[in-house]
Amino acid sequence: MVFYQDEMPIPSLVSETDGPERRAAMRLLEKSWEEERVMGNPRFFEQMEKALAIDAQNPFLYYFMAKKSLSMQKWEKARLFSQKAQALFGQDVRWQAKAMVLGIEASLGLGKQSEAKAMWDRAKMLDPLNPRLTELGVENFSG
Repeated sequence: MVFYQDEMPIPSLVSETDGPERRAAMRLLEKSWEEERVMGNPRFFEQMEKALAIDAQNPFLYYFMAKKSLSMQKWEKARLFSQKAQALFGQDVRWQAKAMVLGIEASLGLGKQSEAKAMWDRAKMLDPLNPRLTELGVENFSG
């Protein structure tokens, strides 16, 4: 079972109502993320392209591509993947805020402080108890 930053297993992100395409894409994500977590996965983006071919509207794929891009300091890619994830998460404000955290970090990496601050303000309204948002606020936007 694969875990990510919140210690929630990826399979728990799939609901009973998800179709076979979503489940297949999430299985590929789980396998790819586990390989990434354990030993680094040079084929991660190639595998995510396959998952997107199965389920192009899956926000979790874009979310994890943003995480991987951040780890590689590919700020612009992370920012774009984060924006796509935010849009696809729709009414799920908790996940929108998580995707915004990645966008904030990418914007900061690009030196776009005012963009990061505006996104932080929006994310804080969506999920005021998000601990990473609190950290980012203290580190970058206080005082």
